[in-house]
Amino acid sequence: GCNFSNSGRGGVSVRLDEATFEKVKIRNCNFWNSGRILTMTNKVVEGEMSNIKPEYMDAAKFDYRSIKSNQLYIKKIGVR
Repeated sequence: GCNFSNSGRGGVSVRLDEATFEKVKIRNCNFWNSGRILTMTNKVVEGEMSNIKPEYMDAAKFDYRSIKSNQLYIKKIGVR
């Protein structure tokens, strides 16, 4: 799954302008301190959406892998 943290706090983290025939899905993602998902068809979001605070290996050095004890790592969400 995907991980969004501190993204789109002004309102929207993900905006999809999909047509009804397109097979686009957002599935099993984490939205920590982030905005909502805006879609045209409302059929895009599937699965469990989480609100888990990420814990990164070393964000100061742009190492955004989750530490192994964090729930995001355990749920296989984000960079491993």
